[in-house]
Amino acid sequence: MTKHIYPKAVIMGIVTVLSLACQATDLIIVNSTQQATIYVSSSVDLNSTEIYAAQELRYVIAKMTGKTLSIVRTAGTGPQIVIGTPAANQLVAANSTALQLSGSNVNDEHISVLRSGNNLFLAGKTPRAALYAVYTFLEDYLNVRWLWPGNSGEFIPSRSAITINTLSISQTPLLVNRSLAIVDAANGSYPETDTWMARNKMNVAGFNIGDTDTVTMERRKQKGFLARIGGHNIVLDTDTLKAHPTWAALQPDGTRPISATSQLCWGNTGVQNAVAEMIAQWWDENPLVDIVHFYPADNQAYCKDGLCTSLGGDVSTRWQNFSKIVIAKVEQTHPNKRYWTYAYQGYRPSPQTTAAPFEFVGYTLENACYRHSFMSSADATDTTALSEINGWRTRNVKMGIRGYEYIMFTDPMFVPLVNWETEQMQWINSNGLTGYLSEIPPYSIPASAAPENTRWNTNRMNLYAAAKAMWSNVSADSIVNDWYATIYGAVQNPMRDYYKTIDTAWRNATGDIKKYNNAPASEADKFLSISKNAKLNNYFTIARTNVEQYITDSALAEKVNSQIDLESKMFKNWQTIYNYKTERAYRYKTKVIKTSQISSSIWDTIVPLPVFEDNFGQPVSEQTDVKMAWTSTSLALHIVCHDNNVANRVQNAAANDDTQIPLDDCIELLIQKDGANPEYYRFAVNSKVSTPYKYDAYTMGGTLFAKSWTPSAGWTAKTSASTTNKIWTVDITIPFSSLGITAADSTQFRMMIKRNRADSADSGWPDAAFYRQNSYADVMLVNEIVNPLTDRIILYDQGDSNRFPISVEFQKRNWQVTSGISGETALGEKLNEDAAILLIKYPSSGFLLSSSFFQHQITDFISKGRVVIFFGNNIPVNTLFSGLPSLSWGADDNASRKTTAYASGGWLTSPNDLTEVVRTGITPQTVYIPTTGWKSLAKMDRISGADQPYLLSYRIGNGLLVLTTSALGYSGGFEMFGNSYLVNTVKLVENFRQFQDDSIYSYQQASLTSRRIISEIQRLSVVDQKNSLKIQAADNSVIHAVVNVAESGNAEISVTDIGGHKLGSVKLYLEKGQNLVDVPVSLSARGLYIATVITRSKNFSIKFLK
Repeated sequence: MTKHIYPKAVIMGIVTVLSLACQATDLIIVNSTQQATIYVSSSVDLNSTEIYAAQELRYVIAKMTGKTLSIVRTAGTGPQIVIGTPAANQLVAANSTALQLSGSNVNDEHISVLRSGNNLFLAGKTPRAALYAVYTFLEDYLNVRWLWPGNSGEFIPSRSAITINTLSISQTPLLVNRSLAIVDAANGSYPETDTWMARNKMNVAGFNIGDTDTVTMERRKQKGFLARIGGHNIVLDTDTLKAHPTWAALQPDGTRPISATSQLCWGNTGVQNAVAEMIAQWWDENPLVDIVHFYPADNQAYCKDGLCTSLGGDVSTRWQNFSKIVIAKVEQTHPNKRYWTYAYQGYRPSPQTTAAPFEFVGYTLENACYRHSFMSSADATDTTALSEINGWRTRNVKMGIRGYEYIMFTDPMFVPLVNWETEQMQWINSNGLTGYLSEIPPYSIPASAAPENTRWNTNRMNLYAAAKAMWSNVSADSIVNDWYATIYGAVQNPMRDYYKTIDTAWRNATGDIKKYNNAPASEADKFLSISKNAKLNNYFTIARTNVEQYITDSALAEKVNSQIDLESKMFKNWQTIYNYKTERAYRYKTKVIKTSQISSSIWDTIVPLPVFEDNFGQPVSEQTDVKMAWTSTSLALHIVCHDNNVANRVQNAAANDDTQIPLDDCIELLIQKDGANPEYYRFAVNSKVSTPYKYDAYTMGGTLFAKSWTPSAGWTAKTSASTTNKIWTVDITIPFSSLGITAADSTQFRMMIKRNRADSADSGWPDAAFYRQNSYADVMLVNEIVNPLTDRIILYDQGDSNRFPISVEFQKRNWQVTSGISGETALGEKLNEDAAILLIKYPSSGFLLSSSFFQHQITDFISKGRVVIFFGNNIPVNTLFSGLPSLSWGADDNASRKTTAYASGGWLTSPNDLTEVVRTGITPQTVYIPTTGWKSLAKMDRISGADQPYLLSYRIGNGLLVLTTSALGYSGGFEMFGNSYLVNTVKLVENFRQFQDDSIYSYQQASLTSRRIISEIQRLSVVDQKNSLKIQAADNSVIHAVVNVAESGNAEISVTDIGGHKLGSVKLYLEKGQNLVDVPVSLSARGLYIATVITRSKNFSIKFLK
């Protein structure tokens, strides 16, 4: 219930100043000549919540007005702010009727804000309510906001005076229990998060056992929190279980495993007594705790023995009966205590008995869809939750929601849930539930993460909406409008439009999304598209432009821009995932090769950028070919513009005018020197032959281009045209000094290239979302293009949609992925393009690859030194391949799903140490049973028979076949290489890649044949006398080289073109000193190439012209 009586509502904004005419009857809190005092009764302790409330009020008013009010302990007769409760403050008690705080049925958190004569009462039924009265006054009357924790989330408008005429606010919170389930907090202390929760009127703070230090507890109690001990805490230490092995839960295989997270035998009297004693000890050791929230270990290995099953026919009934017994035992020594639990996993459905005397049972909301209206009857996924909650309510249990929306995805991702959150709190209230808490790490955790990659920041608007909606019945639109007005003020419109656009896209997308730790790739293309991404990014461009136009205060502009940048980066995370899933990521990054000088011949050997696209991501008919190179001083571009009307285009080239060139048929370059800063440079050149007209400008991030900007070092552009070839060409050179870029190997910047057309659609690279920095490509300057073969992987899964999350994870770690392939023809084409790794998923039915394909193409692929990883159950390996040692599949008869043995070696430790993953992780469910010849890499135990491998390998030619029953990221959940641990799969593949490179070498030495001398034009890396490479001759099919090495050992010599495409290689053993080597290749008649020697201790390369 909320009642307000006060003057016309203020307009919310960043620097809004509330100005009310000072009448004779106005109560002056602060003006230029006087200020009120803050009165807190002397009967309360200095560490009380009332004193904390007074300090919070004084802090805000001081920051708002520059005036610090005095806190006094004796009531006066002049203007004063009275903070307190009827029980502790005589002035509040004397006015309790007017304050609506009299009587025994007043809610403990009822607040009253009332101006009466010279008094401003900020009062409540309890000290916590008095604190909330202070926050209500600050928010509702003085327009203060705490949108997220920390200083950056605090918005306190400046005022010269605070006066009050008529003011009366009376409120009771919508929900009784309002909290967050904070996880991953160091030592249980997160003061910024605590403060934010208190300021937004959340009333319960959780602790784990061992985190309840006195200082933190007292600080939280001062902020009005009820202290809740929580965690999966109904466990006993391993020493106790070893002393009493029957206390551990009996498993289906007849064992009682003992670990720190073992489930217990709830029906065992000894367990019941031990748990009761443990809880009693918690009460004794933590006198400031208000609530003990207890629930079992986070696994479903529940006890199966007769003592437990006698407690009930299902896990939930057993848990409630066990809890009744334990609470009754604790009550004998610690009566009238408060207890919570969860309805979770096996004990989530309603029990078939009266529940234990829990004050609150948090229903773990795994089955509600985050896309549709909360608990919508049209949403089939919500029927389970509705049915189970209703079942609990028939047991007269005080229920609440324990949510997961803030960990919806494996990665922190922004999702627009303001509407969903407000609906959730209204549904909780209207359906008789009493509270809410949802899981999230504290603000700024992890500390090492960028702001756009923390769960709090990506959920900050949703968290604020949840806090507001837990307190009162507030609309989603009012929260959204208030949020954007507060942060962005005069430039709020485009940012609010951004939110509403992405919110509509999210809610209108197809399919359901529920539970937690979903892969973002599963959703990205459901609500995003190329054109939608461009539209959303354009709001950031408009907002940045508006900041330049309308905000003259530099400090304020910086603050607003920082929030635009954060929102932009959070959206870019989605855009990046979208590009991965749609296999467009290759368009958004490129490497530029260094050359000693720019000449026309160099362009013949450089691979062009991807084709130019229109606004819908489609290649345009008249293309633009762009090649780039760099020298120690400049960036060079060679651009060929195909144009069927080139004669008229060149003839009608515009005059030399800054406003005309970008409107003409021209090329634009947009260069952002620092990806963390939205500022960028704009260059344009038109099609005028020989000496084209040029344009250059600078912007702070929007589209207000400073055309007066002139590069510190001049840039050049030369054009030519050919009516025969229907092209016009421009060669551009831009000194790095004019961009503020220090050019060196691995220097990075961001870039977009646009082709403007006077009579047809514009096009560009990496896409056509011009002037929107999230769509710029990452450009890296390199001294050499490393052979990309080792970063290429083929995922063959016959188009399985479960491939997207693992495909994205590979791309995040810089793999070039080919996926979505089905059938022999398609796979054969990709094998011809070559890759380091081929993953093959064996389906339960309908496998489209024949034994002939395996015995020829797949075997040939492996034999030349590649790795094939074949995964699935019951793979007919001996049918598909020929000549392999036999093996069979072991069905699902695993015991504990733990690794019992594993082979040492690089596959396990290099470059990624997976020892702990293999040693302690959950294994797949099945095994293979091999005969002699297979190498077992990792074994697991079985209920029947000897331990057998779930991961094994066999050498074929120079390559490696790996076989596993793991799902390798396609599914498998919390299995060690399941889809909950995608990175483990990628790391395993990376280990096999290096293991293969380190293990297989073909010895080869060749005498030199007749040769012709060629030119070595540039060394790409340091080469000394003891380690050198000299190309003596080259034919179309072989390169003759002299290789000098300081020590004997295995090596590889590879040859690539300048774009990194591998043209030939040889693996061999090099003797110390000089070696004559022939490298089989396939070269064109003329070109620039790179030869590279790779040894264990040193890599060295040269460029050469053939």
